Amino acid sequence: MATLTIKNMPDMLYQDLKKQAKANHRSLNSEAIVSLALVVNRSNASAHDILLNARTLRIKENKMIKLTDEIINQAKTQGRS
Repeated sequence: MATLTIKNMPDMLYQDLKKQAKANHRSLNSEAIVSLALVVNRSNASAHDILLNARTLRIKENKMIKLTDEIINQAKTQGRS
């Protein structure tokens, strides 16, 4: 397997990755690999796969939310000015 060294990583990004690794019960290295794989391979996922993953996560986290047009429109405009 290849080895990758990341130089000049912003401290905030490092801390966020560290928190995410802890939350997912992974090492920092494993979390970095999973995060990179998700970003690099996301274009290969079909819309069906993405929706299936989202539904699985919602069920796993016990957060079944019925999306309404209002919620979707709020999400679209959130942060825009």
